[in-house]
Amino acid sequence: VNGSATFLFTAPQTLSQINVTVTATAIKMGYAEEQGQGTIAVEPKALVVEITADSTIVVSEAVSTITAYVTYNSAPISNVTVTASSDNGGNFSTATDATDSNGNVEFVFTAPQTTTMISATIRVTATKSGYVNGEGQMAITIVPKVLAVQATVEPNATVSEAKINVTVHVTYGMVSVPNASVTVTSENGGYFSATEGLTNLYGNATFIFTAPQVNEQSNITITVQASKIGYAVGENLSNITVNPGILNVEVNPSSPIINSSESTVVTVYVTCNGTPVKDALVTMSSIYGNFSVANGTTDSEGCCVLVFNAPRTTAQLFIIVTANVSKNGYISGQSETTITVTPETGGGW
Repeated sequence: VNGSATFLFTAPQTLSQINVTVTATAIKMGYAEEQGQGTIAVEPKALVVEITADSTIVVSEAVSTITAYVTYNSAPISNVTVTASSDNGGNFSTATDATDSNGNVEFVFTAPQTTTMISATIRVTATKSGYVNGEGQMAITIVPKVLAVQATVEPNATVSEAKINVTVHVTYGMVSVPNASVTVTSENGGYFSATEGLTNLYGNATFIFTAPQVNEQSNITITVQASKIGYAVGENLSNITVNPGILNVEVNPSSPIINSSESTVVTVYVTCNGTPVKDALVTMSSIYGNFSVANGTTDSEGCCVLVFNAPRTTAQLFIIVTANVSKNGYISGQSETTITVTPETGGGW
């Protein structure tokens, strides 16, 4: 009636933008044939991919679920082939899967093993016949598994040259870590019987520390490091207070009663808190008589043996023998004993 005709045009399938020329030809008896043209721009159907993760910060070798949501024109698209990849290691439960009726597909991403913090870019590509491929990406931060280290010092206060047990306990996530390599060092002196060891089944390693010689109260810092393949190095510090030791001295003559001009062996025992002290300097003195050698040093048993020579006398003598003992790192000690000297009988003077 109004000279118009309406047609329904179905655009062709295309993966790129194209222009379609539509030609209309008008024919009627008694009229000349006439044509008209128009251009229609046809856009491709491009898939849109949204990507999310249940955790964007993942511990080394732990997992995170990656979800891809594929749409076109805001509507979910099913049966889309989706491929997932990482640019920095790790792996997926499956590399390729298809979207469900809601346009979703899930991948379980297992983070790579690392001992430093790294970042991985997760990319997903969506493909389906008749659509332009879609792509989405996101960054996942991967943090290392850091070993937790605890050092227990027993006792944490001691004296010069005393031996102390240092027990190192290594865990991760509150679980003991066996076969971890442990290294111990000390600052401000002292030494360990061994500086390296491995944790046992319970995550423990024990070291014996010998305190340094100090002449005043000192603080010793113990540094403990633990390492194991697949974990970042863990470290901790512990402090030990070291005080000068107090020398305890005991003087024992082999014969407390000797005759005029005779000799007796005098043994000096030196200890600190019940432990023998080696290399302590012993100096002997007496009012009467003398020592063959007045000075000596203690052996590994804390003993020093000297010989006392009694004077010649016609009267009984009670001679006080004194031992003065000193060593670096200790408060000097002193002790004495009495040796009785019986007089000569008969003449001869």
